[in-house]
Amino acid sequence: MDTPRIEVVNLTNGLHCHHIDNAYLAYPVSKFRYSRIQSTQCELKQWDKVIMTSFGPDLWMHLAMGNHLVVHDMSEKPWKRDESIRRETRACWQGMQFIRYVAERAWTDGPYTSAYGRNREQLMNPQFSYMYDDLHHTTKRWVGYFGKHRNPFTNPAVQLTSCWREDNG
Repeated sequence: MDTPRIEVVNLTNGLHCHHIDNAYLAYPVSKFRYSRIQSTQCELKQWDKVIMTSFGPDLWMHLAMGNHLVVHDMSEKPWKRDESIRRETRACWQGMQFIRYVAERAWTDGPYTSAYGRNREQLMNPQFSYMYDDLHHTTKRWVGYFGKHRNPFTNPAVQLTSCWREDNG
């Protein structure tokens, strides 16, 4: 059985993602959910804020239930390997992947999905491990709450990806 796919628009630049206007036929997008993963919070290493404010309870519950969440976001800057493609946003390559790592670490016994930095150049899991250890206990408890609603037998994987990685690997 395929898990439901939930399309998540990351405000504000995600509204300009070419998948959203249905011009890109590989993604027939109709109904959206919204997140606010802020690259500024990632740059300032405000990881508790990223976890607590980026995804609302609705998105955390969908993630716990095993739904596949795809985050749509768009960068203004080109990808250095192909100037015709916009690069992946910091909100996705760092913030979104950290959210997935936190969910996996809080809800499963591993192994954890390999998380790579921008353009798949650096393995982020060692850094994410330190970041997870530094999270406040209330943040971890909040994430753990949603894990209580998870069925690890029917939904073993935490499925959270960016539209950029689906297109560009």
